Amino acid sequence: MKLVGWAALYMGVGLVVVSTAAWYLQGYLIYHPRPYPPVVLATLPPHLVEIAYDTAQGAQVAFYLPPHDSTRPTPEALWVLFHGNGSLALEWLVHLPRGLQTQTGFLLIDYPGYGKCTGRSSRDAIIASFEAALQTLQQRYPAVRPAVERSLNVLGYSLGAAAALEFATRHTTQHIVLLAPFTSIHDIASRMVVWPITALLRERFDNLQALTTLAQRPIPPAVTIIHGDADEVVPVAMGRALAQSFPAMITYHELPGVTHSILERAAPLLAQAMAGRVE
Repeated sequence: MKLVGWAALYMGVGLVVVSTAAWYLQGYLIYHPRPYPPVVLATLPPHLVEIAYDTAQGAQVAFYLPPHDSTRPTPEALWVLFHGNGSLALEWLVHLPRGLQTQTGFLLIDYPGYGKCTGRSSRDAIIASFEAALQTLQQRYPAVRPAVERSLNVLGYSLGAAAALEFATRHTTQHIVLLAPFTSIHDIASRMVVWPITALLRERFDNLQALTTLAQRPIPPAVTIIHGDADEVVPVAMGRALAQSFPAMITYHELPGVTHSILERAAPLLAQAMAGRVE
């Protein structure tokens, strides 16, 4: 009986230790920030501008790509882009549809701790950052404001899909494009760890709930979801579940044989979706 008692005690202590570590260290487990290599910052397009601002996490830097190769510098639309975990905002540059770049502005968001941004990421920190980025952009470039009011759109990949939906619930958006979205961060965590550790999650990204909120608007935004059926990080079943929950609002595209590294294979659909031509 003593042996059983000691075993139970050790198991209890171990559970407390693991749970405590999960609570305090989960930010390091969820987010994987990295800085820009110097060569990237040394070879930026001449028309790209930095948007510097401060949040509680310290100095932040987003990037604005205005319309170029055009006689009209005022954008007809603005797209706000959120990258995936372990990625960086400037990596979007090679994936932007070239046909849109003469009429569209792009606001590229890095999360706190990523790229040139200081601090540490969390859901609240990301929300504070993109709100400050959009506000700073409009203050610095007033010509962007009509596009924000008339045609504000958002694109997110993986973790960025969750950030994009958080953005959309706070702003009137016309079109939302989600690449490899999960249903909720709790569902993702449940694939890796068990209760009660999942109950300790501080991060509450919930894409299903965000889409529910958007579907209740008088005029819901158009939503496009693109997911690979061989996704090894975010199961394609999650993308399907989101699309099936709101079939009137969401256009769903599934790419056969495509893994979580979806950007290159999704490029044609992405270009069509951002131009508003995906059926």
